[in-house]
Amino acid sequence: MLPKNHVYIGIIFSILVYLIFPAVGILGALIIFAASVLIDVDHYSVYVWRKKDWSLKNSFKWYMEFKKNKDRTIKKLKSPMNVLHTIEFLFLFFVISIFNNLLFLIFVGFIFHSICDVYHMYREKELWAREYFLVRYLKNYKSGQYL
Repeated sequence: MLPKNHVYIGIIFSILVYLIFPAVGILGALIIFAASVLIDVDHYSVYVWRKKDWSLKNSFKWYMEFKKNKDRTIKKLKSPMNVLHTIEFLFLFFVISIFNNLLFLIFVGFIFHSICDVYHMYREKELWAREYFLVRYLKNYKSGQYL
């Protein structure tokens, strides 16, 4: 899902959370919104690591080229590993967030973002395009199925 869509949907979700759960407060809703967008920092960090380039614009272009690459679709190549989007990370973050309200708000933003991503990939028939488990990625890294 494109970042701008995460921004739009994140705003709507944060407002709904605030309206349904006013105890969250405006600051809490802003934290949920920020987390629902900023989780994608792992996409940017993968680009910086691989290309040794700090340009956010170039990072966006790189991912868009990857998405448009027909060879990727034919060979079913998965996108680069994005650790913050893995089941293991989200589970561990949830366990830690149980004990801290701020971290729980961040977790809500992260999980909302991930649900939106999965729904988008489902609609685009691209559920295969991401690795959801870090353990499986590490086990199969040399298999040639990852970019």
